[in-house]
Amino acid sequence: MFSFCSRKLLHMKCSGSSSTTCLLPIIGNSSLRFNSNATEQPSLTVDYLINRCGLTQESALKTSHRFNIKSTTKADSVLALLNSYGLPKPCISEVIRRNPTVLSVDLKKTLEPKIEFFSNMGISGPDLARILYRGPSILTDASLRNEIIPSIEFLKSFLHNGKNIAAAMSRLRWTMGFQRVMECNIEFLRNQGVPDSGISKLILLCPRALNWKQPRVNEVVLQANEMGCNSSSLIFI
Repeated sequence: MFSFCSRKLLHMKCSGSSSTTCLLPIIGNSSLRFNSNATEQPSLTVDYLINRCGLTQESALKTSHRFNIKSTTKADSVLALLNSYGLPKPCISEVIRRNPTVLSVDLKKTLEPKIEFFSNMGISGPDLARILYRGPSILTDASLRNEIIPSIEFLKSFLHNGKNIAAAMSRLRWTMGFQRVMECNIEFLRNQGVPDSGISKLILLCPRALNWKQPRVNEVVLQANEMGCNSSSLIFI
């Protein structure tokens, strides 16, 4: 009814006024039709995320709101590098979905040195995939020299090999400064009589417990003591 009345009113105005009055609504409708068609065209970013990165259409649309691909050359190089180190395709898709800026990172200065560092420690393929799944920002936001290397060396002092490090990091969300929090909690546990062998087991099995705030750690240690657990035993851990 509204549409009919609008057309009727338009006809009445056109019949008794200049052509300018008549043309304005027509130009507006044409503009709307054009914009509607434009939004239906798949963007380069969405198309690339679906066809090259393996994202679903829904995920690609959401991801494209946070990141735009201006050229596929660099993105192709990033995908080729990740594939060359044996990362499973589902992992690559998930890393890109959660951190799409990895597709635009500097390959030689940033991405390749990090991947190579892990590879030299024997961490690649599925092991590396587990780390990146928990903390995809490690590829773009963390400094290799100032954050990644010191943190990995710290874990290595307890876990000794890449396999154990990968297992621990797959249970630990990568955040800046996690090493400092762990060191404070480890020192507290040592003062409670927990040996390094027990701390190593805790880092391997439940590293996030060592990222708790100090009051929470104190509370849990107190509860364990009240239950009669010897701090030097595995049951305490």
